[in-house]
Amino acid sequence: MSGFPNRPDLATFGPDAVNTRAVRNPSRELDAAKYNLLKFQVAGLGVLTPRAYLEFLCTAAVTISARAEVWNPRGLTSAPFTPPVITRVGTGNYSVVYASPVTDDLGASVALSFASGRGAVVTPSAIVLQSVMVSPLSGVPNGVKVALFNAAGALADGSIVAIWIG
Repeated sequence: MSGFPNRPDLATFGPDAVNTRAVRNPSRELDAAKYNLLKFQVAGLGVLTPRAYLEFLCTAAVTISARAEVWNPRGLTSAPFTPPVITRVGTGNYSVVYASPVTDDLGASVALSFASGRGAVVTPSAIVLQSVMVSPLSGVPNGVKVALFNAAGALADGSIVAIWIG
C-alpha cells in the first residue's frame, strides 16, 4: 500500500478487522476495535492534511523562502525534488506548478492532483493585504492559482504569503 503523495482513503486499508479470539495480551496484541479506530483516524487525517507548504515573496521577482512536500520528507532540493515553478500572471495573481509525476514511498511514479488550498499573509508590506485565495489551477492538476487582495478588494503584490495545498 502506498500513501504519498496521494492520500489513502478508508477503503485503502481494507475491510474492518475482527477478533478471531479474545485478546489475551493487550501489550502484544491489538484489539480489532482499536485497529479499526486507528485506521479510521489515519484515513481521516490523510484526507484533510495538506500535501505541500510554500512561502514566497509576491513581487515581479518571486522568491521562495520556505517549502515542504509530503513526497519529499527529507527536504531535498535537487531533481526530482525541484522547487515549484511560480509565475506572476499579473498584479496579485500567481500560478504555482509542481513537477509531476513524483515518486511515492515505494519508488513508483504518481501524478499529482491538487483539489484545494488555503493561504495567509506572513509578512505584510506597505500595501496591507487582507486575504489570500488559493484554488486549483484550471487545466493543470499539479498546480494552484494564488490571488492576493488588499483591503479594498483589489489584487495586490508585495508580501510574503504562505500557502497550504491539499
